[in-house]
Amino acid sequence: MTKTSKKLLLVILLTVLSVFMLNAKVFAVSNVEQAVAELKNKNNFKDRTVFVGQRMEVFSNNNYSILYYIRPTIKSSNPKVVDLEKDSITNLIAKSEGTATITLTYVHTYEVEVQDNTQENVDENVVGTSTPTTRYETKSETITQSYKITVKKPNDAKLQSKTNDVVSLTNNYLDNKTKVLLANGELWNLNGNTGKLDKKETGNVKKYTYGDAYFREGKNSKWPMVYHTLKNNKKLTTKTDLGTFKATNVVDVNACGYLNSKGKFYGLVLKNDKLSYKQKAKNVEALLGDYLLKKSDGLYTIGDVKIVKAKIKDAIGDPGSGIYLDSKNVLYKYTFDAKTKKYKTEKVEKNVKEILNWGVYKTKKGKIKTTYKDYPNYEYKKSYYTSAGQYLRLKYNGNLYIEDTLILKNVAEIEYSAEDFYQKYIVKKDGSIWLINIGDNSSLKQIRSGKDSAKGLSVPTKVKAKKNGKTKAKVTWKKVDGATKYTVYRATSKNGKYKQVGTAKGGSYTDKTVKKGKKYFYKVVANGSKKIFNSKKSDAAKVKM
Repeated sequence: MTKTSKKLLLVILLTVLSVFMLNAKVFAVSNVEQAVAELKNKNNFKDRTVFVGQRMEVFSNNNYSILYYIRPTIKSSNPKVVDLEKDSITNLIAKSEGTATITLTYVHTYEVEVQDNTQENVDENVVGTSTPTTRYETKSETITQSYKITVKKPNDAKLQSKTNDVVSLTNNYLDNKTKVLLANGELWNLNGNTGKLDKKETGNVKKYTYGDAYFREGKNSKWPMVYHTLKNNKKLTTKTDLGTFKATNVVDVNACGYLNSKGKFYGLVLKNDKLSYKQKAKNVEALLGDYLLKKSDGLYTIGDVKIVKAKIKDAIGDPGSGIYLDSKNVLYKYTFDAKTKKYKTEKVEKNVKEILNWGVYKTKKGKIKTTYKDYPNYEYKKSYYTSAGQYLRLKYNGNLYIEDTLILKNVAEIEYSAEDFYQKYIVKKDGSIWLINIGDNSSLKQIRSGKDSAKGLSVPTKVKAKKNGKTKAKVTWKKVDGATKYTVYRATSKNGKYKQVGTAKGGSYTDKTVKKGKKYFYKVVANGSKKIFNSKKSDAAKVKM
């Protein structure tokens, strides 16, 4: 390379570098100016209401360019209520109930081009000519913004009734709805906009479950959304994005299939782009979670592969690993060995009362333990890390926390709102439903009383009684949605004292204690899953033997 070409290359490189530096400076300046413009917008910061223990970003609009280019000083008017989190320049922490004003002070430093006419730049080659000198002065402006933060502790002193009529609260992402199953067998949609149970989906429901069933048969591998509705009459409806399927004589269901009354487990399978139920196992006593089967001779996977030969009380896990409790209250953990293709079991502890969650169990003395070492959240039934920047945790004792701050007691369940990631639905042990919002503006409101749906079942109608031989009377009636059974009462006069004579699961009952020549009057009550849902007695039906 010649000297001339080297010089030319150097000139090109310097030119490119200078253009890059200029663009970088313009980019930085434009970001600073944009940040300053946003700071001067009075609507940029808004007052907030949060809960004790809640962590917050300093900026309600999360504008990190402001932090990067013009780092503020941040002061709280009441550090005992709200203050900067330790070792943080961006997060505030709510400490106690009260009000605090957060003041942010920014010093914006910039250069201004100034023409100085007092000094002349004389061109020596041109007599009598001069131009003003250009120089730069450093200036600064102070911008102050403030907003108020109100910290409150949720009120837990309401509605301590004992209806307990919410069985489950389940998100259905397929329909973007939250489903509420009541103890009287009603399945409702929870409207996120109105906060009400605005549509009764169906009645007579025993169980509703939602999951992501996966299929690996044939050449395909798909993960369709699946949800099951199982009614008390043993009729199952399964809806997926690949079709709707129905089954009868069903006693239990999980995300991957169902168990019928004959002990046969049918799993959802996909083959040649067609979805169907296929028998996967027989002689099954119960479903244990989504992946395990209980048989009289041991614990199995849903694919009917034996894990261990032992009488099982309960188990949780998947085909690869989990824990199980045997009939002698001894807890074991199991793992699958890929080399030997056999299951290994390891004794964990004896005198165990119950399994609570994956790896979590309770001893006979009531102590909660875990099989996972160094796992800090095992004492929590559920734990959510919200996008607002804190943990929302529910302990097994019913206490609900934001981080380490107790906000509610007597909580039975907590679930995501299908409408908003910031929101959670809370079911308390009294049957009430609450909506908690954790964001820039936090709130907790009751959207359903525990007494709202604590109503009795419909009274049985079309009650009739007739002779069924010389010493039998048959009572019939129309079945009631949501009834788990029926109680039959009898008296010897229409307005006499009615005493219970028996129960029935269907729409008829045969009384074998009647005597020839006597009159009898019968009334029927529909029984719910809890006594509070029992119907009133029906009209009397008469029969003469």
